[in-house]
Amino acid sequence: MDLFSAFEQRPLQAINEIDVARKLQEQLKTINLETEPKLYADMLAFQFLDNYSSQPSTWGGHYQPSRYIQTDTGYEPYPNPGLITTTVLEFWQKQADILAHPVLCTRFSGLLYEFTQTITGTKVSYLTAQKYSTALIETVEEKLYTIEKYAVKKLAKALEVASSYNSNPLIQRIKTQIFALEQPIPITEEKNKWGFTFDLLLNGKKNWLDQKEELQVINTLESRLEYLKNVDPWASASSANRLAQYYQKKEKPDEVKRVILELGHAYQKKAATEISMQAAGQLDELLHIYRKYQLHTEAAKVLIQLRELGKKSNEEMKSVISEHTIDTTELKEHLEKIMVGDPETVFPLIVEMLIPQLEITKKELNDTAIKHPIPYLITNTLVDEKGRPVAQIGPIKTDFEGHLAQHSGRQLYMQSLLTHLLFTLATDKGYLSPENTMAFLKKSCILEPERFDIISRGIEAFFQKDYQIFAHLIIPQFEEAIRNLLEINGGNILVDKNKAYQLKTFHQLLDDPIILQVFGESTIHYLKILFTDPRGWNLRNRISHGMIAPNLINTHTAQRLFHALLILGMIRLIEKPIA
Repeated sequence: MDLFSAFEQRPLQAINEIDVARKLQEQLKTINLETEPKLYADMLAFQFLDNYSSQPSTWGGHYQPSRYIQTDTGYEPYPNPGLITTTVLEFWQKQADILAHPVLCTRFSGLLYEFTQTITGTKVSYLTAQKYSTALIETVEEKLYTIEKYAVKKLAKALEVASSYNSNPLIQRIKTQIFALEQPIPITEEKNKWGFTFDLLLNGKKNWLDQKEELQVINTLESRLEYLKNVDPWASASSANRLAQYYQKKEKPDEVKRVILELGHAYQKKAATEISMQAAGQLDELLHIYRKYQLHTEAAKVLIQLRELGKKSNEEMKSVISEHTIDTTELKEHLEKIMVGDPETVFPLIVEMLIPQLEITKKELNDTAIKHPIPYLITNTLVDEKGRPVAQIGPIKTDFEGHLAQHSGRQLYMQSLLTHLLFTLATDKGYLSPENTMAFLKKSCILEPERFDIISRGIEAFFQKDYQIFAHLIIPQFEEAIRNLLEINGGNILVDKNKAYQLKTFHQLLDDPIILQVFGESTIHYLKILFTDPRGWNLRNRISHGMIAPNLINTHTAQRLFHALLILGMIRLIEKPIA
């Protein structure tokens, strides 16, 4: 059975490898491939997919599996190199030698080029590599591809292969086709369809251009920048970044600065027409560009702009108020039933109920991202009350921890009702009082007696609802208690910095394996969100450095800090008996 005769008829037609695979499946659906090794090899060849993305494939090469099949041990890629035998390679070699259609020849010679050494341990032959690169070039020369954007990808692969064995005649053909693809694209084209001549022939591993060709490419990029900077800053960025890279290599810093400043004017012009939130996003991009090219003075000016835009963004945000009446009767009744005993039993209950379980939080985040995906696909910059950028959270695929921290911080706000009910009930029933709290904390092995007075003053301030005093007194004691815990267990609280020993930061203390072992993963995550993570509440740093608005140190903030203080009270010394 000749599976490919229909594709070989003259004049040759543009074909797509996926369409070929579908037609093969139709032709072979009644054939037992186990008894037809040649037909099996043909079918297997077109089950692989070309990897035209910027990310490496499953095996790190050009080809990747078309799907994943569920097995008893999980999901396995199909096809995979384990299905390729020397017999399969022999059949592929025959097809590569006899088939006339460049697309078909590309597939068989390409698979040989990629997998021969893996399967046989023998380096692929020069003739196979030449056949592969030639077939790729002919596919573009004769316009036998069906997806326009893949033409450049095919030429890029052809250049990679041809340059590996220094085939200058083929490289000249590739250059001709690359120029032929880009030259017709007008200077006014805003979509980033151009620039590949620079990327492949001038800015790659080797400069393949002569002086005249190089000047032509650079002049075209300059013309695109000149036009696009007045139309679209993102399109002009594609030109400006390439030019800046070129001038950097040529050691022309003035030219680098010129093109980046022209790009900066384009961003500033666009930002001036946008609302503050959008303008801040655009200028944040510009800030990173300035920093990339070491334009520090310009970057500092943009930082000032971002702070002002952050303030305006908060003012422009409209409050959306939705009132709901929540019946707390059943919750109160439940808490009444379980809140019995003495402070030694009630305080641990409060501690446990208000620490979010990390695995549950992760599941909630994943579920939310599936139901409402858009916010989790983009990069977000978090700003404080004065518009200062404090953290950046990338797409959830690459920054799950960032989204988890932000989600955890929101979760603490969502628990404000439960937190308030617990504290109110514990106070009304006489468990939560200054005296009982101090008695509980004094049993902790990590709170030093000389600090009891200042802790007592802080607790008195809490019950007097002087939350500013409470927060400022208690947070330093918490940090010192964690240092004590680390030292008691033989850990190190110092770091060597600039030939001097300094105390570890609060965040570094919470990262220590000893502290993790004592508290557990959920509690450590909670404490980081509460005290040190800028994507969470970050109370330690915001309060210590005066970055938090006074009105935000409120009842709920204070109750969370008090809850953290109770966690310290649960750390008791267990003395090992002397042998």
